[in-house]
Amino acid sequence: GKVFGNEAALRQLTDIVWPSIRAMAEKNIADAQHSAPERIVVLEAAVLIEADWLDLADQIWVTVVKPAVAIERACTRDNLSADAVQARLDAQLSNDERRSYADHVIDNSSDEAHLLDQVASLRAQVSTPRLCQTSPPPSDQGAIDDSGFTCALDKVRRWSRESTILLPVDKR
Repeated sequence: GKVFGNEAALRQLTDIVWPSIRAMAEKNIADAQHSAPERIVVLEAAVLIEADWLDLADQIWVTVVKPAVAIERACTRDNLSADAVQARLDAQLSNDERRSYADHVIDNSSDEAHLLDQVASLRAQVSTPRLCQTSPPPSDQGAIDDSGFTCALDKVRRWSRESTILLPVDKR
């Protein structure tokens, strides 16, 4: 929480961390596509837009949540003050900014059933995903075979708003 609200410190941190995270994502995507070219890769990356990694994907799925809901959930989940959560939200793109990059928007402001219905509807439009690469936190890196959507959905449930899901698809 020390860098949120401190633009210079946040920029310094992201300049150090983001290149390594992108390199790991690129490697995992390439490995997955090499081992099974028909594979669809799901990359869950909270900072996909902010880090300008849009070129990694054919589709961008953005998760949004009403700010009041995000604050309530984060305060409960992480035992943070509303001011601390607001500082984090202020350091992120707004829902409208995220929507402007999205091919599909998942609204996580309601209950879990509504979230699952949205994901199931979008999921039905895509072939079976087999890889989920998680981005934040860096200690959570790695490819998880099978049920990529389930892995990404678990992240969406936990992170309320900060999630962006992308789907690089073989364009042959």
